[in-house]
Amino acid sequence: GSRVDQVSLTLGDGQVLSHGGTGGTAATLTLAADEHVTAARLCQGQKDGRTRIFSAAFTTDQGRTLAGGTATSDCVTRTAPPGWQIAGFHGRTGEEVDKIGFVYTKR
Repeated sequence: GSRVDQVSLTLGDGQVLSHGGTGGTAATLTLAADEHVTAARLCQGQKDGRTRIFSAAFTTDQGRTLAGGTATSDCVTRTAPPGWQIAGFHGRTGEEVDKIGFVYTKR
């Protein structure tokens, strides 16, 4: 779609942790046992007078990427320090993702 509606992750025990709305079309990436998400690129823009996340791309230490939304000219990349991974997220949502930050843990 044109913006990021939701981000979520499914833990090994099947528990789903999600952030955002309920619309859109889901895209998924199943990680290998020794694979970790190590970087995220987020692009933001204005929609209805509010800042929204228009696109998100997550990259693993094995070079695989999951991406969605439409890129804007206002983007930032967050990379986990060596030996660390992106293990979760926090932020602000309404019907879509407005803000997102990341939780890092050691691998």
